[in-house]
Amino acid sequence: MSIYTLKRPKSKSGAGFSLIELIVTIGIFSILLAGITFLVAGPFSGGSDRRSTERFAREAVEALEVIKERDWDQLADRSDGTASKVTRDANGDWVVGAGTEIRGSLTRSIAISTVQRNSSDVIVSSGGEVDPSTLKVAITVSASGLPDYVVEQYLTNWESVRMSQQDWAGTEATSIWLEGSDDYFSSTSMNGLDPVGVLKLASST
Repeated sequence: MSIYTLKRPKSKSGAGFSLIELIVTIGIFSILLAGITFLVAGPFSGGSDRRSTERFAREAVEALEVIKERDWDQLADRSDGTASKVTRDANGDWVVGAGTEIRGSLTRSIAISTVQRNSSDVIVSSGGEVDPSTLKVAITVSASGLPDYVVEQYLTNWESVRMSQQDWAGTEATSIWLEGSDDYFSSTSMNGLDPVGVLKLASST
């Protein structure tokens, strides 16, 4: 007698379930990959903007240092706190002038202001005397959608000499300008400046 064993056909449901799992897995992986890409690319993009901003500000700091060494009066003449910019002239030298500078999406503005010191020679915001040999610069770089990047720095004219005048009431009609053993007997050798209390020797040329 022959015995036949009937085999039940394999269900296709198992294969179908595996396909669904694969599709779901791919979908989840795609979402995770997109999130990872955003997290990784985001900081690099922001870091690039930050570095460009810092370089733009640092360029102004270095330019002001060069101008300070070459021509302090350029900076002193712009010490009213209004917007200033640094550019190169026809000879390639850095100069300071009025206005702001735009480079790409970045705008750079420089504010130069006078500095006051108290009787202890400490810098104060008010109530002191103006120090003609020190200036404060505030460099602001701004761009749409980014916080302002601000650099503040003090510039000092180390070659300046501070003198004290005896019996001077704010006019040029004085007899002696005294500093130690050096004095100037001719009042015509001085130029009066604003504010009252500041003088400079007249140019000999």
